[in-house]
Amino acid sequence: MANIDNKAKKKKEILVFKQYTIKQFLSLILGISFLLTGVALLIMYYIYEYAPIKSGAYATLSNALKTFNKGTHTTLGFIGWGIIALILGALIITLALSFAYKLEEKEKDKQTRREIRLKALKEQQNESLQDKIIASINEK
Repeated sequence: MANIDNKAKKKKEILVFKQYTIKQFLSLILGISFLLTGVALLIMYYIYEYAPIKSGAYATLSNALKTFNKGTHTTLGFIGWGIIALILGALIITLALSFAYKLEEKEKDKQTRREIRLKALKEQQNESLQDKIIASINEK
């Protein structure tokens, strides 16, 4: 039973670009896609608002806005959903980068502790070697 627990603890995480786990990388991609969707919706809102009423772009975006509002069952429109998508994307990106930073800090701490242990082990071996040399000199 203890062997299974040790295997679970030793399970190595697969890293992408040497700093992101696969989950963090996918959440980063998801956050970027939400962010870009929010930006696109905001751009569509401003094009719709400032296009001349008799232009083809206005008619097309008006139909798109009606369809969009019918599909989302709200009246938020492009600007409402754009802001929501923008905020959600920024939040997801922030969390993904935060978790990646924590993972990187954990690895740095682990490496530092390992170096300290190796240094202490070398010092201990040097002291035992010095004790052996002194003991052999004293015997003569």
